[in-house]
Amino acid sequence: MLNPRLPKVSVITVVFNRAETISKTIENTLSQTYPNLECVVIDGASTDGTTEIIKSYADKIKWISEPDNGIYDAMMKGARMATGEWVIFRNVGDYFYNNHVIKDIFENYEDKGEDFITGRDII
Repeated sequence: MLNPRLPKVSVITVVFNRAETISKTIENTLSQTYPNLECVVIDGASTDGTTEIIKSYADKIKWISEPDNGIYDAMMKGARMATGEWVIFRNVGDYFYNNHVIKDIFENYEDKGEDFITGRDII
């Protein structure tokens, strides 16, 4: 059973014509071990097969494919679709360092009124 104190996290990925990397990006999100996670993909009406790849994940993600007015418009569409208390924006081709990154951040999270959480790259 889902721990009711775990905040829902929405991972939003925006993409346009990146058939070569969209699957790996979606798989990386879906492989996260954090249990209260939603994956949202916003496609800008790709013409290279990206949309067909996204459709193959339709039972696991929220998604739309339609023309937009650039990356920030696409990000706002994703934010409107998201139902999480927290949102992570990722571009296609971005990947989490490991499959428990979100769990490590939020499993023991205590709400102290933060509006923004940032991390540091592991080099």
